[in-house]
Amino acid sequence: MPHRIETLLWKAAEKPELLMVGTSAMTYRVGNRVIKIINVNEEYEGITEDNARVTQNEANIFLILRSHPRIAECISVGPAREYIELRRDTQRSCRQVQMQGIRGRLEELGAPDD
Repeated sequence: MPHRIETLLWKAAEKPELLMVGTSAMTYRVGNRVIKIINVNEEYEGITEDNARVTQNEANIFLILRSHPRIAECISVGPAREYIELRRDTQRSCRQVQMQGIRGRLEELGAPDD
């Protein structure tokens, strides 16, 4: 599994930039994409299996939600849900997306503008 993912990253025209190493996944920026990959623990197979389940669940959520203005656009997921490829929003910051989501939810609830 890791060999295919390495191919996905290293054959990219842009150099992958490691953004973070989380508990269950590693996140890279590659041009205008963000790629989350299962964090493989060579010493403890059980941890890698747990990490795979977490990433697979997240991939399933993106597939269920599809396109939504308040979440990142999912470009693709691996066949075994071993990676998630998202489009990086270069027009808005995370804070702007958050605030848009909060305002939108308040509007849905009928809260007054203050």
